[in-house]
Amino acid sequence: MLTEESKALKLGQPVSWIGSRKHKGTILSVDWSGVEIDWHDGKCEYRHHTNMEDIWAEKGSSGCNRVVE
Repeated sequence: MLTEESKALKLGQPVSWIGSRKHKGTILSVDWSGVEIDWHDGKCEYRHHTNMEDIWAEKGSSGCNRVVE
């Protein structure tokens, strides 16, 4: 996703890694520099807004225009 899309993410919003059905996560926090993602495999990751190109908002989520088909 684009930087502007990342900044618009909301707490609890579902995301995935490049649209993967296996690699899904949930937005835990959003701040001025990035987001924290709780991946469903048990890992947490902080990503800067400018480093979100391989993270996609899940279909039906709000805050981003890009959706997984």
